[in-house]
Amino acid sequence: MAVALHEAELYARLDAAIAAAGGSQDAWARAAGLPASYVSEVRGGKRPFSARLLAALRVRRVVSFEDMGEAGDASAPGALVAALTAKDRQTLLWLRQDGTPRKRTEADPSGWRPLREDLKRLQAMRLAVDGLDGWTATDAGQETRAALVEKEGDAP
Repeated sequence: MAVALHEAELYARLDAAIAAAGGSQDAWARAAGLPASYVSEVRGGKRPFSARLLAALRVRRVVSFEDMGEAGDASAPGALVAALTAKDRQTLLWLRQDGTPRKRTEADPSGWRPLREDLKRLQAMRLAVDGLDGWTATDAGQETRAALVEKEGDAP
C-alpha cells in the first residue's frame, strides 16, 4: 500500500540513502546516475526533486487535493490561511505588508528568502504576482497575509 510522504520526509530519505552508500554524496549520485552538483542543490533546497531523483529514492510524485471541510469558502482569507502549508505561510510573510515589490534575492530579517517555486505556488493561488520590480501580494494575498499575521504573528 502506498504511503503519502511530506517533503521533509523526502530529504530524510535522501540523507538516509546517501548514508547507506557510505556517506558519500558523490558516490550515491554516481550510482543513481545523477550529477552530484544537482543532488547537492536539492539537499540545499535550491532545486526541486526531479522525477529521476524520486525514482532513485523509490518514490513517485502524486498530486492531490484536500477538502478544507469546516474551513468554508476558499476565497475567504481565514479559510486560505487554514489551507496554506508552512512554506506557503513563510513565503506569504516574506512579501511586504505595504504591497511594495520585493526582489526574490532579498532576504527577510532572519536571512531566509523563498525559492522561485515557492513564489510560483503563491502565484498559482492568486496570492502573489511577479511584476517588473519584483514580487508583490495581490489584494487577496494582502488580505490573507493580514489574516495570517492576526492568527500567528508576523514572524516568518
